[in-house]
Amino acid sequence: MQKLIFFILAFCFYHISFADTLTVCASGCDHTTILAAVGAANPSDIIDIGAETFTEANINITIDLTIQGQGQSSTIVQAAATQGAATDAVFAVSNNITVIFQDLTIQNGNALSSGGSNIEDGGGVRILCNASSDVSFLRVTIANNRSEDAGGGVYITGNNGTVSFTDCVISDNEANNTVANSNGGGVHNIGASTCTFTRCTISGNTAGGNGGGIFINEASSSSLFINCTVYNNSAGSSNASPVLGGGIRLAASGTTHELINCTVVNNSMTGTGAIRRGGGVGWTSGDLTLTNTIIANNTGATSGNDFRGAGGTMTVNTTLIEDCDNCPTSATYTTDPNLAAIAFCGSQAYFSPQSPSDALDNGTAPAGTIPTDDICGNTRVAPHDLGSVDASAFVEVPTLSEWGLIVLALCLMITGTLYLVQKNEPLKVG
Repeated sequence: MQKLIFFILAFCFYHISFADTLTVCASGCDHTTILAAVGAANPSDIIDIGAETFTEANINITIDLTIQGQGQSSTIVQAAATQGAATDAVFAVSNNITVIFQDLTIQNGNALSSGGSNIEDGGGVRILCNASSDVSFLRVTIANNRSEDAGGGVYITGNNGTVSFTDCVISDNEANNTVANSNGGGVHNIGASTCTFTRCTISGNTAGGNGGGIFINEASSSSLFINCTVYNNSAGSSNASPVLGGGIRLAASGTTHELINCTVVNNSMTGTGAIRRGGGVGWTSGDLTLTNTIIANNTGATSGNDFRGAGGTMTVNTTLIEDCDNCPTSATYTTDPNLAAIAFCGSQAYFSPQSPSDALDNGTAPAGTIPTDDICGNTRVAPHDLGSVDASAFVEVPTLSEWGLIVLALCLMITGTLYLVQKNEPLKVG
């Protein structure tokens, strides 16, 4: 009997512990659509999607799954060929499960109340959270999605759970630009108790209401931004008043918010509403900690072009805020950070400080949650810089003209060597 019990337990353990991989591609795979693969999957299976474009909408995930592609530029999952043609979100994630999205692009979703799911929030991905929810995005681009209401790119609702974004790009999403309460153009969180963004670029997102890039409003939650670049987002296009946070809006009682080594620049408050606050960051509730962060060059606010404060306790560690309104704690630096033009490392964007700048060599050294790397994955070099990129971490690459001189010198050296060899003369060095 003991042997029989052992055999049964071993059999169960084997089938529980080892996930199957279901492949998806146009030909030669287990399935030709993601919907079919998800429908056939068992808990903890891996859906491996080929390097193709898949046009599918309202893909409902109700069990633990990994949804993986072959790269952000290779595997495209879209609700329609164009955003305007879509009538639903791309993915919907149920509560009480663990889901991993990695190495793909999610685009062209359009959450409409008249669509197939009749839900108007979360154009790209709609997530329902509870205490057992754990949803992560790793090397994912979420772009060109729209919602009739909130969360153009991602909408997170429910209560408790964890949602994380690592090495992601969240760009050009829209939370209805004509509606006052359409918040969170890129991501709208009123569900996850822990929401983190690590080495992410958040750009070009718009909202008719608050939080053009990110809107956080989940009570008793924590939000953490590390090594992120937040730029060219806008809020308030519905002409509503008041509106806050062209780049990021942080709210909700009992919350803790933290920005570490982030760059929040070139965001704006748009529209004609009488009260437009915090073109870069609008903070109204909870406790906030800013470390090694640049918030500058944001526009369009009637007060606090870069930052508007009205929350709880604000802690500032070596942070530059150029225009800060109603800040309970003063910024370390308030000068122009003298940023270079936008540059890219892979899919991530950054603005490197140029000398002279208080953002150079004045950062707090890595320890605890302060990262040892930057948005490009380079190791930060002492003395440390503020912002998402560490300028000292880059190795200088020769320009084209410098490469030309190097090649010319090598050619002359080789030609001279051959000439001397032909003349049977020794090569003299030095």
